[in-house]
Amino acid sequence: MMFEIAKLSGTPEREIPLGTMRGTQIPNAVAIAEVPDYASRRYDRMRMSHQWEQRKHPCGIYNCFGHVFATRRTSIYDDENMWIRLIQAEDGYRLIGPSDQAVVGDIALYLHKADLSFLHVGRIVVADYTGDLPLIKVLSKWNDTAGEDIHVIHDVPYPSMGLECEIEIWTDRRGDT
Repeated sequence: MMFEIAKLSGTPEREIPLGTMRGTQIPNAVAIAEVPDYASRRYDRMRMSHQWEQRKHPCGIYNCFGHVFATRRTSIYDDENMWIRLIQAEDGYRLIGPSDQAVVGDIALYLHKADLSFLHVGRIVVADYTGDLPLIKVLSKWNDTAGEDIHVIHDVPYPSMGLECEIEIWTDRRGDT
């Protein structure tokens, strides 16, 4: 699912030093720099059925996990759900509770409902609670050949792929703020 492109094209060989705040090294791979035309066209087709605001055109190097946890320098592939959970724990993230509100800078983690595997992560860039319904927008990079898009938190491509997802909001803010 999430890692299909990397598996089809082969995981890149180059890795950069990447660790948690506690010093645990995180395996990563710098994705291809040049985005093939077919990948760019696939991304454009995916965007057509959504109301996303494009922030950045298709680019390589990083995927969604590298976007959020490695400042756009590399891709983190996590088929076993261990590295992202380790980063969350060792970097001081906590799941926000039902009485908390997401704020700009928090992260939205999308999980496949069937097996709770990771589908995607994005950074919250709008958290507006002034209207009748909250407006939460996320900055996402869908894979290691897509561009970056700003979208409403529930406007994601997974339902059209037959994947039901669950959203968790995580923060590195202290619990008393």
